[in-house]
Amino acid sequence: MYIYQQEDWPNFLFDYKRIAQPLQQLIAKEAQLRASVNTLQPDSIMHTEADALTAELISSFAIEGAKLDGDQIRSSVLRHLGVHSAELIQTSRSSEGIAAMMLDAVKNCSRPLTKDRLLNWHRSIFPGGHKTPYNLKTGCYRATEMQVVSGAVGHFKVHFEAVPAAAVQDEMQRFLHWLNHEDAEFTVIKAAIAHLWFVTIHPFEDGNGRIARAITEMLLAQASGGSKFYSVSQEILKSKKAYYRILEQTQKGDLNVTDWILWFISCIEKALSTSDAQLAQTLNKAEFWRLHAQLPLNERQRCGLNALLDSLESISSGKWAELGRCSQDTALSDLKKLTALGLLERSRSGGRSTRYRLMLHKAAKP
Repeated sequence: MYIYQQEDWPNFLFDYKRIAQPLQQLIAKEAQLRASVNTLQPDSIMHTEADALTAELISSFAIEGAKLDGDQIRSSVLRHLGVHSAELIQTSRSSEGIAAMMLDAVKNCSRPLTKDRLLNWHRSIFPGGHKTPYNLKTGCYRATEMQVVSGAVGHFKVHFEAVPAAAVQDEMQRFLHWLNHEDAEFTVIKAAIAHLWFVTIHPFEDGNGRIARAITEMLLAQASGGSKFYSVSQEILKSKKAYYRILEQTQKGDLNVTDWILWFISCIEKALSTSDAQLAQTLNKAEFWRLHAQLPLNERQRCGLNALLDSLESISSGKWAELGRCSQDTALSDLKKLTALGLLERSRSGGRSTRYRLMLHKAAKP
């Protein structure tokens, strides 16, 4: 028996005593992250949110085995956030549609999720007649039965059978009414239940997981005033097998969904920790440039330093030349200048193995 075949479906139950402590810890951690974000300059806040939304989209699609162009998605997200600068690249209709769907979910999170809006989201993730090995119908509920399976042809393992096609319209009407009208003391719990409920109905031929995660983003954004600075899907992708396992376990169980909610909370907690670490890096970067704002650096030198601030522990002259699209002599000249200014430290090893690392929080004189 699947969960939707239970007599009291969809009256979900959970044990608040088991959820209370991790929930309160999560709420405090999210508030701490928002407070840290608010210390950034407006431009940095926008780019931090763009990074989180980009990670969310790339990861959400990757969970389903679909690969997105990260540079195009980020440019589309920034453009939809109102950023217009030279850093944006030309994007495709696909990346624009996908970004528009996510930005609608987050920035218009207080709007009701109607059937028409939901169907538009579905069209957005399959723009231009998405190429699939089957005739996918987009922007409409499925009219066929649906199973979630794995394994080779002839050796399928059925993990879940979705709500019968004949019941999808009524089930979705009930779901959307609950989503738009049911008040929740804790948005996180509502988001967890909404995610589970939606994928259990499985209203579309494809893309159900991606839409469920967009609904999750919409609800979580409601709790933070229409902004999101962490990616839940990024953490789900890291624990993909556990994600599908807990979903299957819950969908084959009774209406007590406490274990699912606890897993969902733990996933968000990890997402907040990841974002917090990334934010610390952003703050370090901002502090670095505050200390060295008056130094006479060219754009190539700033680009190389930003690469070190973003992710590189150290850099060779060859890598510097590659990043700056310059000659080896120019790269060495840059590195010597930055070392003399006290921004970089040269390794003791010489020759081709020589590397340079940042000297953080040391004010240099121009």
